[in-house]
Amino acid sequence: MVTTLAVSVAAVVRTVFNTAFNETIPYTPFYPAIVVATMYGRLSGGVIATIMATFAASFWLSPFGQPLIQEPTDLIGLILFIAESGLVVGLCEAMRRSQQTAEAALEEQRRAVTRESAARIEAEEANRLKDQFLASASHELRTPLQAILGWTQLLTQGNVDTKERAMGLEIIARNARVQSRLIEDMLDISRMVAGKMRLTPRSFDPKLIIESAIQTVAIAARSKQIAIVRRYENDGLQLWADPDRLQQIIWNLLSNSIKFSPTSSTVWVSVRSQPRHLEIEVSDEGQGVEAEFFPHLFERFRQEDMGSSRRYDGLGLGLSIVKHLVELHGGTIKASSAGVGQGLSVTMMLPVVDEIIASQSVDRAASPASSSSSARSAH
Repeated sequence: MVTTLAVSVAAVVRTVFNTAFNETIPYTPFYPAIVVATMYGRLSGGVIATIMATFAASFWLSPFGQPLIQEPTDLIGLILFIAESGLVVGLCEAMRRSQQTAEAALEEQRRAVTRESAARIEAEEANRLKDQFLASASHELRTPLQAILGWTQLLTQGNVDTKERAMGLEIIARNARVQSRLIEDMLDISRMVAGKMRLTPRSFDPKLIIESAIQTVAIAARSKQIAIVRRYENDGLQLWADPDRLQQIIWNLLSNSIKFSPTSSTVWVSVRSQPRHLEIEVSDEGQGVEAEFFPHLFERFRQEDMGSSRRYDGLGLGLSIVKHLVELHGGTIKASSAGVGQGLSVTMMLPVVDEIIASQSVDRAASPASSSSSARSAH
């Protein structure tokens, strides 16, 4: 389109000013047309414009339709025009490509600046999360240690009665378990990053493991008058998995639900059979999750309430560990919430493998995890 228009305009100019251009410089109006055609129509446009201009100037636009080539000098002029047009086309194409290369280089430079800026922001965010994690870890580890040291000093002094002694020992044991769990979670994160977390799978009824996890959190649930409702629809299906790690998964999810649920609420544990999968869902009536935070829900060290005045304790590791363990089993996990104050549901799908086939498999090693936990981490 551009090529035809440019040559047509040049032809009109050549016709209108025929007297001025006829015998001396008959091809002059076509040079700008060839330049325009090359810049907008690339190399092919320039070549087509040259052919059209040659044909038009030589046969159509000679005075009153007379052929321009009547003498040897006319043929030489035509050959020179074609050669010069080819040179013009080549130069224009080279300029166009050079411009494109410069624009591409400039765009790549902009992308590089954008990537560098994004990497810097990501690094700053990682450093901020690391600092917050170290501060939280120091607090979480110091709190049970202070309780252990305080009661240890009281008990060693001997100025306590039998009731206080029993209470002190129970407090020491409880805080020691808390500290042990915190340390174990940090070790799990280290194993995840290093790709050294392994499973020891066997066949078992998942209801037994789930019941064991429920018993573990029963005291915490009773202290907040939270009812844990079971819904088993797996028809005695046997799961091939690591029972200890599955109990860790369920314990983390239940602890989260109890921690973030109000007093006198309900937590549901549902187990349903699906084709080739077992679906386990833990849902609650807790504080829920804001939509903006959902992309970070399973990220390591991430908590929705990260301020110094946060209401809930924990390191932000629980959901990260849960996600990694589920994926290590070859399963998937997802979460849903209607919004703040609307509770949270976490659903995982674990593949059901035939025991004969599964018994021939080896322990699966974890790959370095990129996922992390959120404010709803149990720790």
